Amino acid sequence: MDVIIVEDSSQYRLAVKTFLEEGLGHSVIADVPSCDDLISISNLSNAKLILVGLKNNFADNIQAICPVVNDYPHLKLIALSMELHLQVIADLFRLGFNGFILKDRVFDEMSTAINAVFCNNVYLPSSISH
Repeated sequence: MDVIIVEDSSQYRLAVKTFLEEGLGHSVIADVPSCDDLISISNLSNAKLILVGLKNNFADNIQAICPVVNDYPHLKLIALSMELHLQVIADLFRLGFNGFILKDRVFDEMSTAINAVFCNNVYLPSSISH
């Protein structure tokens, strides 16, 4: 599956990319440091999934991702965050996100999350979905 990673930490972005490609067999077609960079990706329409690392300023993420959600409704979106704020998660799902993973659990939950969202289910962290 063709994936795009949006994450400001280059080390974390590389770790997620390596895990997706070598561990799960997906193809990362682009990785960028911010949501603002998504529009400049020439093969954005080829992607099936975008993993979005949330910054501390949630509003910045939302303002930049909204055009992508509107222009590419086929994309599945999974948010990655260090913090678990239920209101933020609710807002993400209202905007069209399909999943949410805590960054410290991404390697444990990524496969399950991807499978869930591609079966048209939502994915929430195991710490709140039980």
